[in-house]
Amino acid sequence: MSFQTARLSFKPLCLSDTVALHELRTEPSVMKWSVQHVPDANLQQTEDWIRRSIGLDETGSDAEKGGAKKGMSLKKGKGIVFSVRELSYLQSRKDGDGEEDRIIAVIGIKESESPVSGKMQYELGYMFVPGVWGKGYASEAVKGIMGWWFTYLDSFGTSIAKSEASGVNGGKQGDIEDEDRVYAIVAKTNGASIRVMEKCGFRVVGQGEEDGSGLELVEFCISKSDLAI
Repeated sequence: MSFQTARLSFKPLCLSDTVALHELRTEPSVMKWSVQHVPDANLQQTEDWIRRSIGLDETGSDAEKGGAKKGMSLKKGKGIVFSVRELSYLQSRKDGDGEEDRIIAVIGIKESESPVSGKMQYELGYMFVPGVWGKGYASEAVKGIMGWWFTYLDSFGTSIAKSEASGVNGGKQGDIEDEDRVYAIVAKTNGASIRVMEKCGFRVVGQGEEDGSGLELVEFCISKSDLAI
């Protein structure tokens, strides 16, 4: 499930990433663009987010089955979240120069109900620490995960969404309308992420507002066929 791009390493998120990830999730400039909008208050809140992201219940019972304990995130076809590290840093740790683990980003694709269209869809999300902004990592990561994701779906040979969606999300049938598309929701004022979407080939398909806050949102979409262009 792990993969690499030219400069980045992607591994399925797991509980052992809690401490390294906490630095990212306590950055106000990062978290203001998240659904949560505010930094995690403590390490436990970061761990709770990881548990939800990788499909662990509060007791951790799923981990006993082996998958989530080893870092496999969510069920097949439902989505996955990766921790992202710089390959150069991993090499320095291997050579003995690096010290503590360092996660520079999280990125993933999961089933989610669009706040713009209300449809269940595969949705892309990511966060990067401010210290690596401006290096082109976000575009590299988005292109990397999109290529990985569609290959991942193709590896099963049949429609995962149709064969496995029954009974999830409150028992609704046919949750994902088109598994050959991935969407992303970006705040209209988040110019950096909008540029990443445009650079990676996503197109605008809708606009709306976030419930409660009134924050203006832009919905982007990319299809499997777009990646072949």
